[in-house]
Amino acid sequence: MHGNLMSTLDQPLQRCRVLVVEDEYFIACDLCRAVRAAGGEVAGPVARCADGMRLLEEEGVDGAIVDVHLGIDGLAYPLVDELLRASVPVVFATGIPGADIDPRYADIPIWVKPFLSDMVVSGLYGLCR
Repeated sequence: MHGNLMSTLDQPLQRCRVLVVEDEYFIACDLCRAVRAAGGEVAGPVARCADGMRLLEEEGVDGAIVDVHLGIDGLAYPLVDELLRASVPVVFATGIPGADIDPRYADIPIWVKPFLSDMVVSGLYGLCR
């Protein structure tokens, strides 16, 4: 039991598959690195809603970090709706202030860029458990 406790503390995202939807390359890389460092598996990263929906459908995910505004697709709300329908916990990673996010998504945690990797891991730990 002690070994299981230690692995949970050292790698809090162990056995958690996280979809990363981010159109800014360096931010996507940082998010993926943080998820992997915490023992999680990354689905993606992707920069389009359609690619996120494909990964959700074909491979499944346990949680998702979604940039609200994707340059090519505009707002990521269609993907967020699909994730919520599938009961996948979502966190918004955005440069958009919370007041500018559609009120339908008021219960979704918001990480305003720039954010720290530790914040990502602790937020996902709470969602994926």
